[in-house]
Amino acid sequence: ACPLDQRVDTIISGNDVHIIDNPGSNDTHIINSNSTAVEAAWAERSGPADVIGSAIHLVILLIFAWVFKKKVMSKLPKVNTYDRERRERKVGLFACCSNLDVCLHTTCCLPVVAGKVSEQSGVIGYWGGCVMATIVTMPFLLGVEFLRCFWRVYTVHQYKENMGYEPDLCNSCMLGLCCYACEIGRETMEVDAEVGKAPACCCKVKTVESMADSSSYDYDSSSE
Repeated sequence: ACPLDQRVDTIISGNDVHIIDNPGSNDTHIINSNSTAVEAAWAERSGPADVIGSAIHLVILLIFAWVFKKKVMSKLPKVNTYDRERRERKVGLFACCSNLDVCLHTTCCLPVVAGKVSEQSGVIGYWGGCVMATIVTMPFLLGVEFLRCFWRVYTVHQYKENMGYEPDLCNSCMLGLCCYACEIGRETMEVDAEVGKAPACCCKVKTVESMADSSSYDYDSSSE
C-alpha cells in the first residue's frame, strides 16, 4: 500500500484499477485484477487512518447516544399505536430541511434520530434503531445499499402500521436507497407532532403543535 502522505491517483479501467503513485510520471501498477474495481479501490485506499477515524466517530456517537437517551428520551412520550385508523401523511419528504433542529440532528447524528423514532413508534427500541442505522450508513461496507433497502422495508412497514399510514413496499425501498436521511427526518417530525414534544439542540425538549390540531409543524417558545 502507498504511504498515507503520498498523493495517489486512481484510474478505473474495466475490472482493473490502475494506481498512479506519482501523477505526471509513468509509475503505474495494477492491483486486484481479478476483483471488481470498487473492491480494488477500497483495498488500496483503506489504511490505519480510516480505521482510527471510524473508531473515534463511533465512540463519539455512542457517548452522544447515551447522553441523548438520558436527557431527552426520558422526557419524550411514546406514540399510542393501538387501533390506528388509516390516514394520509401530512409531513413532506424534505420538510426537515426547513426545520433547523431536525436538520442538524439528522445531519450530525442520524443513528440517534433513527433510534428515537424506533423507540417512540414501537418498532425495535432505541438502541436497536441506533445500532442498525449506524451499520446501514457505513460507507466502507460492501453491499450496504442492499442491507439498507431491506432494513428500511422492514422498519418502515412496521412504522407505518403503528402510525396509521398505508405501507408501500416500492416507495419504502426507493426512499431507503436514495433519501434515507430525509425519510428519517420526516419520521421524527411526524412522531414529534404526534406526541406534542420534540428534541432541540442541544439535548433539550421543546413543545410543538400537535398534529391533531394542525397540519403544520411549528415550534412554540417553551422548552424544558
